[in-house]
Amino acid sequence: MKTGAIRVEVLDAGQGTAVIVSAARRTLLYDTGPGDGDYFDLVNSIIAPALDRLGSRAPDRVVISHGDLDHAGGLRSVKERYPDAVYYANLPEQSGRLNRCVVPLEWRWHDVAFRVLHPTPALPYLGNDSSCVIEVRTKNNSLLLSGDISTTVEARLIEAGIDSQQLLLVPHHGSKTSSSNDFVRQIRPRIAIATASLGNRFDFPRPEVKQRYEAGGARFWSTGECGAIRLVLEPDGALTARSARNSRDRIWRWPAAKDCP
Repeated sequence: MKTGAIRVEVLDAGQGTAVIVSAARRTLLYDTGPGDGDYFDLVNSIIAPALDRLGSRAPDRVVISHGDLDHAGGLRSVKERYPDAVYYANLPEQSGRLNRCVVPLEWRWHDVAFRVLHPTPALPYLGNDSSCVIEVRTKNNSLLLSGDISTTVEARLIEAGIDSQQLLLVPHHGSKTSSSNDFVRQIRPRIAIATASLGNRFDFPRPEVKQRYEAGGARFWSTGECGAIRLVLEPDGALTARSARNSRDRIWRWPAAKDCP
């Protein structure tokens, strides 16, 4: 991978979120997928193998966007498996080893800058609206990790002057409580990806949300239809994508939707 490139793997973690972001030979794990917070999760079956395939023995940083178990369900297993990582989490009750993921947290891995845009330290825990929103940016490319924020937080980000993004992790799995018209127009993503299991009972991502992004010029994919999606954001602004169900086709796998990369 070229210097200044960002590699992103949006994992197929069922009705939950887990994203691996790699840059400058370092790795961020954003959310740990679904689980019960105790004995059941997808860390050993999905997250650890994905890190191994990418050549990352362990994540350098782990961010838990907020406390819902479809995002934080694997936290206990991740902490046990990767004790040396730096952890950030927004939870109803913070433990000593977990730093809050709040403004003005930022860091840089070579030419790739990571910056927290929401929440601010003064805000109380608000569930979905406490999701840690992280912008990952190079000179010519960018990614927004948005957790489960609602239109209320989207409006705050717009008011603060959030920039357009090449790649967007769609807020709240494509729920109708997020992805307002104003937000979609402001972000103007080239690619929007929703994490949602195939045939989930919530009907995520909602058809009207998908239509909204596509009307704005974005390619819209979901992990339920495509499986895991691997993307590379090149330093020159180029962006390539490939879905697991197309690149690793197997007879026992559900076929990829026709628009999957």
